[in-house]
Amino acid sequence: MNATFLLLCASLAGAPAGFSPDQLVQVGKGYADKGADDKAIEVLTEALAGKPKAAAEAEFLLGLCYSRKDKLAEAATHLDKSTALDPKRYDAWVLLGMTRDLLKDQAAAVEAYRKAIAAAPERPEAHKELGGTLLLQGKAEEAIAEFQQALKVAPFQTDVLGELGYAQLMAKKCEDAAQTLAKARASDKKSADTVAHLGDAQACLGKTDEAIAAFEDAIKLDPNHARALFHLGLMRMKKGDKPGAKDVLERAKKLEPDNAKIGEALERLKAK
Repeated sequence: MNATFLLLCASLAGAPAGFSPDQLVQVGKGYADKGADDKAIEVLTEALAGKPKAAAEAEFLLGLCYSRKDKLAEAATHLDKSTALDPKRYDAWVLLGMTRDLLKDQAAAVEAYRKAIAAAPERPEAHKELGGTLLLQGKAEEAIAEFQQALKVAPFQTDVLGELGYAQLMAKKCEDAAQTLAKARASDKKSADTVAHLGDAQACLGKTDEAIAAFEDAIKLDPNHARALFHLGLMRMKKGDKPGAKDVLERAKKLEPDNAKIGEALERLKAK
């Protein structure tokens, strides 16, 4: 019997009685696929009590359902069990890594992503997620390698291209960052973050006019992009455009009133 038929039977019966544990796993999967997480959790928990052969699948589905309900600790517990039962289950490792990231346990997230890569090195998702976590850890060079690998196995991922450019910027590889971010911008003309990062790369290269143009373009895409407004203010200060700098710095300050660096820039501007 397929999962759709089992799900129909369960809905008609109003209860999973009479189904084997592995049939219950399929019913639970049907509910999970439909986004009925509470019902899926109920059925899958019942299935696991009967020790199904597909226990790794049931634990993964429970982890998925709990993660969608923002019950991250419960999600991590079930995903740990799923990966213990099936150490080569790529999607479980990736979801576990993402869950650990949300729980602010970056070391455990890195470990999970590396296990996912070991299970399926040809897939890009774990490389991308690992790169992002490594970047948060301040390991820009390692992040660059992971983003590059993600692009190698699956080219034309605009979001990964943008993240690679940002990692190169954090590693002070300003020329590489400018080239990468220009490519990302050409692929996705609506990303204010990518254009703002391109402005940062141009500023890093000492190309003030190009940086100003990029920050202005980022603000056109997102008028409330505080970082672009702030950095545009700094570039205008550098060019001696006091009124222009004051305008954007005050806008940035309204958006981020607790940002001390913006306040300091405004004070420096007043002193000039």
